[in-house]
Amino acid sequence: VLSNNNAIQPVFASIYEITGRYNLLIRRVQDNRDFTYFTCRELQASLVSKASVIKAIAPSQPLISGADSVIEGSDAVLTCSSSGGVEAPDTKWFTEGNPITVGVVESRNTNWKTDPGATSSSVLTLSKVTKDLHEKMYECRLNNTATSDLKATITLDVKYKPGTATSRGNVEVNEQETATLRCNHPSDRGNPRSTFKWFKGASDTPFTDESSATLTISSATVDNHDDTYRCTPTNSAGDGISASVTLTVRAKPAMSKYPTGIVDAINTQPLPDNVKCIDKAKPGSSYKWYLNGSEITGSNSIYQYSSSNSMSGKWTTTTSSLSWKSGSSEAQRKAGSGSVKCEATNTAGDDEKTFNINIQYKPGTATSGGNVKVNEEETATLRCNHPNDRGNPQSTFKWFKGDSNTPLTDQSSATLTISSATVDDHDDTYKCTPTNSAG
Repeated sequence: VLSNNNAIQPVFASIYEITGRYNLLIRRVQDNRDFTYFTCRELQASLVSKASVIKAIAPSQPLISGADSVIEGSDAVLTCSSSGGVEAPDTKWFTEGNPITVGVVESRNTNWKTDPGATSSSVLTLSKVTKDLHEKMYECRLNNTATSDLKATITLDVKYKPGTATSRGNVEVNEQETATLRCNHPSDRGNPRSTFKWFKGASDTPFTDESSATLTISSATVDNHDDTYRCTPTNSAGDGISASVTLTVRAKPAMSKYPTGIVDAINTQPLPDNVKCIDKAKPGSSYKWYLNGSEITGSNSIYQYSSSNSMSGKWTTTTSSLSWKSGSSEAQRKAGSGSVKCEATNTAGDDEKTFNINIQYKPGTATSGGNVKVNEEETATLRCNHPNDRGNPQSTFKWFKGDSNTPLTDQSSATLTISSATVDDHDDTYKCTPTNSAG
């Protein structure tokens, strides 16, 4: 018996107190059982009332689970869970000390009286998270009659792609040199910190497995490496915006066709078609020609040259042809023999070829050594004098009799000897004509 006529017995006075007529105040619950029963009796009226006191129990320490790591643009779903609790706890979410009410779905253990060990949970959904929420802390707090001090925290890890890369400039190298292409990381490298993918031309397949901001190409060639490259910042969340670096590979001229040895030309005819030099280069080459060590310029009275280009892919083929100077005379052209050099040059280097040209020209005017008289059956010796300029190659003679255009056979010297001359066969006028391969 705790009390009689509203008087608490002294042994219980520190714990219990009668308030009003029928109210029992319990200052602290010390019973180890979950439920303690109390009976109130109205002695005069024989009324009996029975009541129970439920001991409040704190739930377990809460845990936050779910997508603490989430890609930007997707939903982050955080679940705060705890078990037990009499009564089942209420859950509230906070960030930076501010309560969160939007996107919260709470699932309390409504059967806490009969199943006090079951789980209560609260789900917070953050829709389409942005990188601004990266490393932001979220907290769930639990409270019931027994406690208000239970809490759990989690720091959100938002994965987001990097920003825009920038180029550190285009690069030019000669063939077989090492090319170093560089890009700058974006000011925002994203989360996790970005690396690079390198692409060549329009390909969507990475050029190499290089992942740094520097791409090194050894022994660069025009065919394999001359192109525009893209450096794309990338991480597990996606790709940032690429930058472009143009690699220009230069190749010095390499001649594929050119005269060799000695080239014969006649001063009265166009130069042979093979007096030309052809090279392939990148960029296209320019030409200079030399005769006996002196450059052939516009003031040269014998020769001139012209060049033309044609493109094939990345390469330029240049053809440079030597010809007679427009308006040059046959006499001027006679001095065109000698050592000829064609030289092709571009920014990567040069190539040159040397050959000899031999200008052939016909001889000058012969003179007679005098008329000859002999008796029949005597030997007649007819003579001519070589021209002062015997031409090139050096001239010989052709001998003609009378009005015939057919030369006498086997007669090429300046002397024609007729043995046993007769009136019928030999008495006539003879012509000595100086001749060579030029005329």
